[in-house]
Amino acid sequence: MKILQRYVLAETVKVLIMTLVALAGFLLLAGAVRQGMRKGLPVTAILETLPFLMPEILRFAIPASFLFAVCSVFGYMSSSGEMIAVKSLGINPLRIVIPVLVLSYALSLVTFWMYDLCASWGRPGMQRKIASCVDQMVYRTLQSDGVFEAGPVTLMATGVRDGRLLEPRVTIRRTGEPSVYVSARSASLNATASEGQLQMRFHDGRVEVDGKTTFTFPDMFDRQFSLIPTSRPDHERSPAELPLYAIRKQINDEGELVASLTESIELPMDEEMRRVVRGDLTAHRGRWFRLRAEPHRRMANGFAVLAFALIGIPISLSRQASDTMTIMFLCFFPVLLLYYPMLVMGEEIARKGYLPEISVWLAPTALSLIGVFLYRRTVRL
Repeated sequence: MKILQRYVLAETVKVLIMTLVALAGFLLLAGAVRQGMRKGLPVTAILETLPFLMPEILRFAIPASFLFAVCSVFGYMSSSGEMIAVKSLGINPLRIVIPVLVLSYALSLVTFWMYDLCASWGRPGMQRKIASCVDQMVYRTLQSDGVFEAGPVTLMATGVRDGRLLEPRVTIRRTGEPSVYVSARSASLNATASEGQLQMRFHDGRVEVDGKTTFTFPDMFDRQFSLIPTSRPDHERSPAELPLYAIRKQINDEGELVASLTESIELPMDEEMRRVVRGDLTAHRGRWFRLRAEPHRRMANGFAVLAFALIGIPISLSRQASDTMTIMFLCFFPVLLLYYPMLVMGEEIARKGYLPEISVWLAPTALSLIGVFLYRRTVRL
């Protein structure tokens, strides 16, 4: 029995590793590298960002790769009659399946950790790396497209020659503030770009503020632009961007703020002030719900590995064919038609405050229960 368990587990791990390497490599080359080159990142910077991208890639690649692995291994066992031979020997098939389910449970925890690693290390590291070469990004993008956009800043130039921008025009638009337009005969970028800040030196141009104020400068005009913000306070960041240790504190802070706003809205005040307080209360209450749901959302998404295994194994065993792609196609039907719609629905329910810690588990729980039912029906326990 142990020999058979080790055989099934070893085959699953073998297919998993090959699939994971191929899928992660494809996602890196087709997605990350392509996007980096399109944004004008130098090749060395793209290569340096790859380690920071791996957690982002793996949190999607691990569930899909494990589903392919179980479909491949158990589909082959079913088509070759190995599972029939196991049952004819009086061996409960569950004893062969359990080691694979234990592996899927371990990989679910790894996938859950990848979500936190993305927020605490991957995305901040990638932003710092991109910010360190923001000047090169601007030069390369302007050379190829003639326009560079980053947040409220739009930079255009008719050309780039000897490290200088020809006839540059910068537009800065911010909500609630007047738009600023800077144009010049030429401009240069300082190579010391840090924290996403780019220092530009304009020559012979003018500055216009929302069509109201204009002044010209015949010599030089220096301006610093924030193109790639690398750090923001936790209370301004999305819950998906926060590491777990920061989420706990933000839940307490937002909860206290919601309680304070709830009490203040009952105090006497004019209608305009009450409307403002009510709007703040709605915004902070919504963020409080998302913060409470975020750790459970990450864990539920991580346990998609276990849910995919529970749905993939019985479907593979019920097919008398070794065509892995056909089995994968059949497995993706419940995943596409049930898992992802319920995943979106659970997150929407959590945002509205209806049991946010529980509703995000709706999709993996439903898929797992269906998998258990199909398994019991397949092996007739």
